[in-house]
Amino acid sequence: MCIVSVIVPVYNTEAYLSVCLQSLMGQTLCDMEFIIVDDGSTDGSVEIMDDFAHRDTRFKIIRQANQGLGNARNVGLKMACGKYVAFVDSDDWVIYKAYERLVSEAEKYQTDILMADLVYLYENGKKINPFKRKDETVFQEVLVGRECFLELSRQHVFNPMVVVYLYRREFIDQHHFHFAPVFHEDALWSPVLVCSALRMKVIDFNFYGYRQHNDSITHSKNPARYNSLLYVADKLYEYMQQNFTEDKDWELRYWFYDHLVWIYRFAQSLYNCEKTNLKK
Repeated sequence: MCIVSVIVPVYNTEAYLSVCLQSLMGQTLCDMEFIIVDDGSTDGSVEIMDDFAHRDTRFKIIRQANQGLGNARNVGLKMACGKYVAFVDSDDWVIYKAYERLVSEAEKYQTDILMADLVYLYENGKKINPFKRKDETVFQEVLVGRECFLELSRQHVFNPMVVVYLYRREFIDQHHFHFAPVFHEDALWSPVLVCSALRMKVIDFNFYGYRQHNDSITHSKNPARYNSLLYVADKLYEYMQQNFTEDKDWELRYWFYDHLVWIYRFAQSLYNCEKTNLKK
């Protein structure tokens, strides 16, 4: 067993992949593995992956036909042997010594989930952190996951993106967590895992560079995204109905409804955009 397994799904990101993998190669923890899941790439990504695997034995390449981001992450989870698991998207990057800091904090506080932060990177050079905590008391102690979800939701800064979390792998395995094979799978995965954690710590650490570009899934025009969002919303509602049943859970239900409203509005915007395109 190693200390951290970093799972990186790759699908046709040759323009960004070298920067991503170089940022992983430069990590100072030697006891790591980088599980690179080639999800049917047809561009130069294949050669880039192979080059890094040749230069650094921490890189492990898994190849499969294209099955989507959620499936690729699940494949990586099955292969992971680290005490902790992290995820990186292949068009992003992490800062120097990122995992040394994350693991140190996770070990210190014995967390199921450690949450850090990211910076949005725009092609014009602009950088922003849309999830900056307004009340820094959330950094001060270890919280039960439900309490952490509530506190971040109250501040409107709950980040569903899987890349900002470091997970204890045993926690994932015990609950048999896996990604849904749909778009926007993070929006389902993150609230459920956070609300299931017994020990969660949030730290003030911007370690992840999240690229904003027109080729990303977030900005894609794939009509399947609409149905995926409806699927995610249905599953979140189902989870809420099964797990927040007591009177004391009223605020958890409130913020889950708030999350559902956001998902439905997003889905409606995609639907309206698709109708406009069809008319054109």
